[in-house]
Amino acid sequence: MKRFFLLLAVVLILAAGNAHAHNKGDLMLNIDHPLSLAFPSIGLMGQYSMMPGFNFSLGSAVDYYFTDFFSLGAGLGLSGNYNVFLGDTSSSGVPPEVYIIPVIGWAILFWDLFGPMLDNNGRYFAAYVNIPFGFRFSAKAFSFGAGATANIPLWGFGNYESLEWEDSDGDKQNGVSFKHLPYMGWYADIGFDMSGKKDRGNGFGMLFRMKGSFTRDIAEPSRREFDPRTFRFITIDMVFRAAFELANIPIGRVD
Repeated sequence: MKRFFLLLAVVLILAAGNAHAHNKGDLMLNIDHPLSLAFPSIGLMGQYSMMPGFNFSLGSAVDYYFTDFFSLGAGLGLSGNYNVFLGDTSSSGVPPEVYIIPVIGWAILFWDLFGPMLDNNGRYFAAYVNIPFGFRFSAKAFSFGAGATANIPLWGFGNYESLEWEDSDGDKQNGVSFKHLPYMGWYADIGFDMSGKKDRGNGFGMLFRMKGSFTRDIAEPSRREFDPRTFRFITIDMVFRAAFELANIPIGRVD
């Protein structure tokens, strides 16, 4: 994956000489609204049956184009992901042929497939303030960017009910909660951007984005018995972008 993005960046740099997407000195405001899925680490999915969940985010960033094709930028945003731990995944025990019965059989099949998500073993939600900073290459309508993010916990909750343990009095207890931690993350995206041209300062774009964390754990369980090896997520976004040209302030000579 790293080699792919490196090769893509080189191609965009070589192509940018004859395929400018922006003017040198463009100062662009980007408003991003992603539709996202958050995939837990293998340990969380395999050992504790955490399901992929929804990620909700809204962000803005300001990019300055030092050349016609290269910019640096920083921004501010909010994000949060919601996931559930599956409950009892056992079958209802009905014979398979019952599933073909109209209405009744279909309802039983639906419950077998999706019921555990409703009767779950716990939930996890975390909301963050995001501060991204990174670079972007543009060639014609194509756009590629990557960078890092600082993520500061804003609010959240989490519980996993199936963990049993003994308290200091020897009494049986169950459940574990999670403390959300600040962390540094990464992102990389590719897509198209229709803004910044001489005859069109504003525009829109659509980007496919992946993001994750540099750190091993972004949350700390209240019990050490809960050990998924890594507690983090990979998020896949389809980003809808509205871009606005704030100004054109070229530095140095403009050809």
